[in-house]
Parts: sequence; C-alpha cells; structure tokens
Amino acid sequence: MRSSSLALGLLATLLPTTLSQSTPAPIVTGNPRGAQYIATLPNNASLPNGTFIISSTSDGNGVYVQVNVSNLPASGGPFLYHIHLNPIDSSGNCSTAGSHLDPYNATEAFVCDPANPQMCQVGDMSGKHGGIANGTNYTVSYVDQYLSTQYGTPAFFGNRSIVVHFANKTILTCANFTMPGGAGGSGYGSGNGGAVSAVVIPVAGSSVGGAAATVTNLQTVTA
Repeated sequence: MRSSSLALGLLATLLPTTLSQSTPAPIVTGNPRGAQYIATLPNNASLPNGTFIISSTSDGNGVYVQVNVSNLPASGGPFLYHIHLNPIDSSGNCSTAGSHLDPYNATEAFVCDPANPQMCQVGDMSGKHGGIANGTNYTVSYVDQYLSTQYGTPAFFGNRSIVVHFANKTILTCANFTMPGGAGGSGYGSGNGGAVSAVVIPVAGSSVGGAAATVTNLQTVTA
C-alpha cells in the first residue's frame, strides 16, 4: 500500500513537469515582407513531383503556403508532409532531414488536432492543414500562423527541408527549401534549386519504385 502511495506521489510530481515541457506555439508576427522560400521535389518519373512555396503574408503575420504536387501513388495515402529540422545532405537520403520542426516540444507522439494548431508541431503541415489523398494531383493554399521567415527565430524554416510520407510515415520524397534564384536557402542537396534525388523505401501495394504512379483521379483543393 505504501509503495503504491509513493508511486502515485511520484507520478503527481512528474506529470506537471512533463506537461510543462510542451507549450503552445505563438502566432508569428513581424515576418519580413517579400520573403519567399521554395522546395522543389526531385524530377523523377516514379515519384511525386511539384513545389512547396512559402511566403511572408502582406501583414507579416504567419506565412502563405502554396502546395502543388502531382504524380502521387494510387495507394498508401493519405500522404503526410512535414517540415523537418535539417536540410537533406548531398547524398539525397531523406532520412538526413532528422526530426520534425518542433521548437515547442509537442513531440511526434502527439496527435495533431487541426482545431488547435498551436498545440501541434510547427512543422506538421498535413496535421494542421490536411493530408493528400491517394492518386491525386494536389493543389492547396492556406495561411499558417506559426511559421517564421525571420532567420534565427524558433519557427524559421528557410534552411530546413520538406518531407512527404506515406500514411504509415515511410518516407516518399523530400526537398530542401531555398530562396528563388538560389540566394540563401540550405545550400545542400544536388544544387538544382533544392531538389534532391530521394532515397525511397516503397510500401507494399504502392506503385512507387517501379513504374510511374498512376493518377486515378484529379483533385484540386483550395482554401
């Protein structure tokens, strides 16, 4: 009985500390106007291709995100996409991206609720704004209030990478963010505007790694 009481007491002591390690992400204000970063997926016939463009908003609050991805597999979705902490190195291995951008310690174990995006990992873009359906050409635009275009701030993403995953979180493809024209950005990857030759582990039943993915329907999403 005494040991149970001690265990409960220890849990009560540790729980507030554990919860306090995660804090809500603040809404980003004061982003420099005109800042823009682009991640261009590798031009590979058997992989998704397209761009992720993230720009400062006109009022400097948050960022404007434009996603345009095609040639998605007919199975294995809904596909997830996240901003990861590191740029992809020159080997092109997407696993070098490291963990998700998570300056406020939400952790990957936390299930993101789009109704409370401030509690999600800052880099969990599909968690906050929705995943990508199977076999689609996907276009979406939205404002994300929690990313920064100001270098040196916790939510800055311009020297990081975007990684696209299957629903089971197996990596599908990836790219580094760069500034248009090659100025700034990660400086890693193949040197072709931030795209890398992704090292991919196919998922059983998907068309990735063989012939080009079959697009079974066209879905255009706007927000």
